Formats: sequence, C-alpha cells, structure tokens
Amino acid sequence: MIFQIVLYVWEFMMDIVSITGMGSDEKDLEIMLLRQQLRIVERKHERAPQIPRWQKVPLAMLAMRLKKQARDGKVELEESLRLFKPATVIGWHRAMVRRKWTYKQGTRP
Repeated sequence: MIFQIVLYVWEFMMDIVSITGMGSDEKDLEIMLLRQQLRIVERKHERAPQIPRWQKVPLAMLAMRLKKQARDGKVELEESLRLFKPATVIGWHRAMVRRKWTYKQGTRP
C-alpha cells in the first residue's frame, strides 16, 4: 500500500515536470488523446471504478483548481471529467476539507 502511494506520487510529480516542458499545442493534443482513450474505457464499464482516497486527492485538487481558474468553471468540469461526475469529485474535495479542519481542540488554560 505504501509503495503504491509513493509510486503514484512519483508518477504525478513526473507528469508535472513533463507538462512544464510542453508547448500549448502539445498539451492540447495530449488532452484530446487522453479524452479519446477515456471515451473508449467508458464504453466498457457501466459504472465508474472504485478508487482509494489517496488517488482521489489529486483528482479533486486539480478539478477544483480548474473550476476556479476557468471562465465557466462548471461547464469546464463537465467537459473535462469523464470517469466521474463533477458533483462526485466536488464531494471528495468537500470531504477532504472537512477532514482537514476537524481536529480536537485542547483545553485552554
């Protein structure tokens, strides 16, 4: 489990490094290629795959960033998210924020 998390984080960091070196046209082509592959995957499965929380974190963070930075964030999310509904990913983000701010406050002197 720990190895999977470390490997996933490593791959995510390598993706970030590779994206920074790409031009705008290259990014657009890669996005189109990935979307087409996801459409093929969607045809084979009736429901979205079940993924662990540590894989949900980057999806939720990227989706919320896209929603905030795009001109029409809601429409962009609907067009970009293929495997999961936008409401599902936003729910993951809300749950993460809730977990982060839920902590036990000690007694004050």
